[in-house]
Amino acid sequence: MNSAIQELENFLISNASDNIRLLTDIGKFELGTILSDTVKKLDQTEYLRSCARMALQKAKNKVFEEELFNIWDAAEQAGIKVIVLKGLFLGRDIYDKIETRQSADIDILIDGNSLLPTLDILRKMGYQPFSKDYGFQPWNSVEKNIDGLKIMKHEEFAKPAIIGGKKALVFLELHLNMTQAAVAKVDTSGLIARAVARLEGGHTIHLLELNDNLMFLLLHFYEHFVVAFNCYCIGKSCEAFNLQNLHDMALLLDKYGPCISWNSILERADKSHICIYLAFSVYLFDSIYPHRIPGDFLSELILKGTDMSHSAKKLCSKLIHQLTAKDILYNDFEHIMEKMTPSEGIEKQPFYCPHITDIEASDQNGLFVIDEFSEKTDNIYGTYVSCGDKPRSSSEGSAKGGLFWDEESLHFHIRVYKSNNVFKGSVSAFSDQDGVELLITNGSSISYRQMIFAPVVTENASVSIINGKTVALIPPDIIKYNISIHSDGYELSAAIPWGYLDISPAKGKKLRFNIAVNLCDALTEKRKTRLTWAGKDDNWWDVDWYGELTLQ
Repeated sequence: MNSAIQELENFLISNASDNIRLLTDIGKFELGTILSDTVKKLDQTEYLRSCARMALQKAKNKVFEEELFNIWDAAEQAGIKVIVLKGLFLGRDIYDKIETRQSADIDILIDGNSLLPTLDILRKMGYQPFSKDYGFQPWNSVEKNIDGLKIMKHEEFAKPAIIGGKKALVFLELHLNMTQAAVAKVDTSGLIARAVARLEGGHTIHLLELNDNLMFLLLHFYEHFVVAFNCYCIGKSCEAFNLQNLHDMALLLDKYGPCISWNSILERADKSHICIYLAFSVYLFDSIYPHRIPGDFLSELILKGTDMSHSAKKLCSKLIHQLTAKDILYNDFEHIMEKMTPSEGIEKQPFYCPHITDIEASDQNGLFVIDEFSEKTDNIYGTYVSCGDKPRSSSEGSAKGGLFWDEESLHFHIRVYKSNNVFKGSVSAFSDQDGVELLITNGSSISYRQMIFAPVVTENASVSIINGKTVALIPPDIIKYNISIHSDGYELSAAIPWGYLDISPAKGKKLRFNIAVNLCDALTEKRKTRLTWAGKDDNWWDVDWYGELTLQ
């Protein structure tokens, strides 16, 4: 048994009360094939399942290799450098048995300037755009959204194949960057220029340079955590913590440790604005595989990762400083949030909500303005005029409205100004159409109500009101509303019962709340920006950045 396997097993044993819990944790962290010898001692049935997964992976790897060779050959003829990320060739380099490392798809990285010819190669090879939610998509869904793809940096494809004698799909993820984080500034052209060429089976393949590869694995583990966390926040089922990515790093360092330039990684991470993300992964890695990473590397990452302008960065910082690795790995997200304390020193943007009997005398209290180009400033009434960040596109939009309350309901009104309304009316697509989000909480870091008002164009204009926590329609008899759709936007009023919010109203009561407006592009039918009343446009899960509403 190699040292990395032994350390991983010791970590799991130290946190398991008995063998049943140990076996459960091996499954939870998707380590059944890596720790197959341990599983064999614990449960013969689970061991046979691990063997079956390895046999299937062996068949997948054969198909993956053939597909990659075909892609590389076509790309070489077209003058395109295609980089393979992790997967088959990483497993071949650092694992004794390649099939021990589980891989569900092919991941390739290209420069954005090579996007169109690469899409042409994939089309000719039989690939088609694919969505996990909706299955195969027409090619024009990608072609009409080339600019959006360059922003999102990622697209999924699939094609039919025979794997292990059975009909299956080969999945491929096309990356234009090593991260999807909007705030990251990773230099893809630099990654590709530093890539290492290798002859494999008579084909020239390209892999990430060693330091870039380690940086990518650290970043990839963090991104899987954030995807799972985001799923939790909107009520979707979360994918499991997969510790295979950390084990990849341990094996990579065991083989190439002396060749790693930690200063180069630190410099590249700093330029890419991803230091705090890497710090999160290093923090967890060290708890399982100690003494492989220099002791000052984590502190240097934290020191350089002080920009907390993005809520995901703030989440990483809070996790590192407030929780142990065991807290993070062994708790569900609800308990993780309960263990974290609110950030200090964040200004709570005030909002004074008048009672229905005081509306006429309240002057500007109870009113808000959301404008994508305005700065947050005090006004003469002690309230605020606020905005979200300027959008990444040329779309324009703004909103104004107000709130007041009575003993039965919180009353909400908003007028959104925008050309080219985009309304779908699909529950699953609420974030990809124009709409309004109202987020409100008693103050707990996790117990909030997120309501999404998604207009639907029908003969009589209507609204889908969605509980963002469970992504389910709210019955129409709970929230009363009116809507008017105009050529330059729409107008919405709603009365939300306090009982539904699980809040008991009283004069002087303080609540945390926020308002956001989703603006979508009429051509791509995708959200281009999210204007927010308080904080940044990515703070939908983090009440630290919400405003403070006072019932007057």
